[in-house]
Amino acid sequence: MDMVRNVFETNFFGTVRMMRTVIPHMKARMEGHVVNLSGTAGLIGHPFMEYYTASKFAVEGFSEAMAPILEKFNIK
Repeated sequence: MDMVRNVFETNFFGTVRMMRTVIPHMKARMEGHVVNLSGTAGLIGHPFMEYYTASKFAVEGFSEAMAPILEKFNIK
């Protein structure tokens, strides 16, 4: 479980923390771009990489869910 937590801590929670840090500045300027990388691991399950793949699916889902919310602030 420690390994699983470490993978999610880096890939998912690190992404969330980064976005929470920069988005308020982008909102204040009413512009910006957020680029989150998930690669094919965020779209297709890879055998023997199940925890890494799950963390990248989480990044992909979070990014997709945030896109329409940020759009009204001209953040792409």
